[in-house]
This record gives sequence, C-alpha cells and structure tokens, in this order.
Amino acid sequence: MRHGWSFSGVVAVGVLCSCSPGAVGHRAAEPWTVSREPEVSIGAVEGDSVFLFQRITDARMTVDGSVVVADGGQSVIRVFDQDGKFLAQMGREGQGPGEFSRLKTIWVVPPDTIGAWDPGNARVTYFTMDGRLTRSARLSPPLGSAKAGTPDVFVAEFGDGSFAVGIYRAGGIKVGPGTPDSISIEQFGPDGAFQRHIGEVDGLTRFGRTPIPFSPHPDFAQHGDSVYFTDGMAGRVEVWSSERSGARTMELPIEASEMEGAWKQLESTLQAQDASMWLGLLPDMPREEPIPSILGLLVDSAGRLWTKKYDPATDALWLSGGRARGGEWSVMTPGGTPVATVQVPHGLALLQVTGDRMLTLSADTLGVERVEVHMIHAGA
Repeated sequence: MRHGWSFSGVVAVGVLCSCSPGAVGHRAAEPWTVSREPEVSIGAVEGDSVFLFQRITDARMTVDGSVVVADGGQSVIRVFDQDGKFLAQMGREGQGPGEFSRLKTIWVVPPDTIGAWDPGNARVTYFTMDGRLTRSARLSPPLGSAKAGTPDVFVAEFGDGSFAVGIYRAGGIKVGPGTPDSISIEQFGPDGAFQRHIGEVDGLTRFGRTPIPFSPHPDFAQHGDSVYFTDGMAGRVEVWSSERSGARTMELPIEASEMEGAWKQLESTLQAQDASMWLGLLPDMPREEPIPSILGLLVDSAGRLWTKKYDPATDALWLSGGRARGGEWSVMTPGGTPVATVQVPHGLALLQVTGDRMLTLSADTLGVERVEVHMIHAGA
C-alpha cells in the first residue's frame, strides 16, 4: 500500500532535506506544561443561545485574542472577544450567498477577514469580523460526481488568494485486505476556477465499507505558503510550497506502537465502553496493517511544527473519530530541531497555538462542547 504524497508533474519532486533524529541537532526537548484551567471558556449547557453549540467543527484565534467558532450543526460562525464576550454572528443553513450546507473549516486572513469552507456547496466564503459578507467562490469545474470525487478537505489558502482543496474518493469496496480511500489535492484560483493538480494522498483505509480501527488519518497544516502533510503512518512529514520549488521530508523520532498490544488495548477499551457494534466487527478486521505513528499536526504562530504521537488506547478511529485529544505532542523548529514536549490535558482537542496561548475544543460528560484558551508555560 502506498503512503504519503504522489506528486503530479506540476510540482517538482525531490527530497531537499531528510532530517533524521541524528541530523537535527543535539539539543534536548524541554518540557512545557499547559494550564489545567482555561483562561477563556466559550460554551454553555443552557442560557444565552449564542453560547449554545450543536456541533463545533472548527475554531480560530485572531492576533488580538478574539475567538472565531464554526458551528456546523447550526451552520453559523460566531465571533467572541478575548474575554469570551459575544460580538457577531454570520451564516445560516442554505445554498445562497453567505449560507452553508456543511460548514467545516474556518481560517483568519489578516487583518480582519474570516474565511469559511463549505464542502456541501463546494464553496469558500469570506466575511468581515462584524459579519458582513464580502465575497464567495464556488469550485469549478463542478465536482462531486462519482468519477470526480467529493470536495472535502480544505488544505490551504495561499498569499495570492488561490487555495488548495482535497477531493475525496472512496476506496474500492471488497472483502479482503484494507483498501485505502484517495484524496486528490487540487489548486483553485481566488474565483474558484481550477488551476492545477497538485498530487494524491491516501485517505482512510477500509475493510469493505468500514474504516479499520487503526486506519491512518491524513492531516494537513499551513504556515505562510508552505503546506505540511502527514499520512499518519511513518514518523514523517512532507513539506511543499505553492511556488512549486520542490518538496522536502522531515523524519520525526516517533515509532509506531507494537501491533499485538495495540489490538488488545482496543478490545479492552471497547469492552469497557460496552461498544457491542464495534466488538461484533472486530474479529473480521484485517490485522496486517501497521499501527499509525501520528494523529495530530499543526504549525504554531512561530512556525514550529507540532505533532502528536499516536496512542492506540485513545486514538483508534473507532474511539476518536479521527480527532486527536490530549496526549503527548512534540514541538520542533522548521529545520527539525527538537524544542519541547507538551502533555496536552486529557480530552482537549488542540486546534491552534498562537504565542503562549493554546486554542482547544473540549466536551463534558453531557457532550456539551466548549472552545477554551489555555496558557502554555515553558519548563515542567
């Protein structure tokens, strides 16, 4: 089975840097800690409707500390100030301008523009921070047919206003070894017009129609016009530029978990959760695939790379849904030099790191979602 990028001829292929642990410098990573209590918490069980979320799909911090939250359940985006005070709301369900069919990803375009990706409408939409619609662009040529695949993953917006989107295609349905989905990375202009094919990556691995529990989960992150990608399997991150100056590979000091122990951990967890449906499927799952190494990838405001080591006890797809929560994160410079290790508190999904602030998503025992800002402290 293939893993990683398969570049088209449009992007020059070459390993400009293969940063092995022994080649990235001798400095040891220092421990950083995360505040247990949040500095800001946005979300509630009851009360004012602007603090009640149905399904948070994404959130971002601005430079001044404001927090922007995408609620895919209600098809709205809400803006809060640095103290958690509600400021503005935009969007609603629908197919017209400023409306969403499946609100998934948001980002902030400095100084004061919110971008939103709606794969249901195959459209990017832009608002001011006070909620005014400025422009939108629907992808063309039309996508979504069985042959073309389904627009799904927003990869990056570049400095020239163009953007990259992953078009998802389900793997072949068969009984046998795991069959990977594929994601075709395409670049579109600011008006949504197709520009070029960038490459292909593997998506989830399936057995029949069901993703296998230890399916790798591909992830993307952006810093400037550089895009970082991991297929989740080997401890490896690919880096490429929209300027098509080449690609490089960062080798991370992360080893995959032992296979037999991982399956035993999963079965034990499913039994503890009384997950009868998954327990019924478990005996038929193929077990020849290796265990992933990474679940979680981002680049902080200083350009440092954050990766989360895959934990079979919590990160199996059947348990996590593909969203990394808590766990041990490694921080390194763009050149691969270790900077820090960070133990993110259990249950917190890490969304963004800006300066010494960490934006996270949490859910309580009732399933009530909150966006929280935690502080990061250097040293144990």
